[in-house]
Formats: sequence, structure tokens, C-alpha cells
Amino acid sequence: MRTQYTFQAYINDELKKRGWSQRDLARQMDVSSSTISRMLDEQKPSKPDVEQLIKLSKVLGMGLETLIALAYPEQYTEKGLSPSGRIVGESFDKLTEDVQKVVLAIMRQAGDE
Repeated sequence: MRTQYTFQAYINDELKKRGWSQRDLARQMDVSSSTISRMLDEQKPSKPDVEQLIKLSKVLGMGLETLIALAYPEQYTEKGLSPSGRIVGESFDKLTEDVQKVVLAIMRQAGDE
């Protein structure tokens, strides 16, 4: 049985690869250390908002879509969406408002809007 790779585990692995602490990541993202601590809390993590995902994407050099799929896995599994495909039409309407904002940010960044 395969265990789902969580957002927290992924970011923590990325920090280890870079030799960074949560405080280092907070400085790079220009957010408080407590913001990162809450985001990476294994027991009760807070979901990153649009700005945080965009900053994280830039700092770690990762695609926003990957971060969204990790941070909001329920949106992909419950809605039957593919994390590697584009979210369009009726699929977009099924997403929560927060995730819609992130998707729109991705589209703006890619110049698709």
C-alpha cells in the first residue's frame, strides 16, 4: 500500500536537500518563521495561501501546479482532476475559491489568461 506524499513531507525533504532550516525558508520567502512552522506542522498544518504558494514556487524553483497538488490533494482526488493536466471548464467551477485563485495565478504566470 502506497502512502500519500504530503506537502509537509515534500517541503521538509526539499529543505534537507538544500541544508535549510524552516527559518532559512521563511527568510527566503519574506514571511515569519511561525508561518512556515504552521504550514509544515505534521499534526494540524495550515494550508498555504496563494501568495505563499507563489513565493514557495519561486524560492524552491518548483512548479505551482506541483505545490497545489501537494497542498490541496483533496481537490484533485475528490474532483477527479489530474494534477498534471490543465484545469478548465466545469472542473474549475468544482474547486474551492482559494484553489481557484491559485489556478488563476498559475494561468496568469503562464500567460494563458
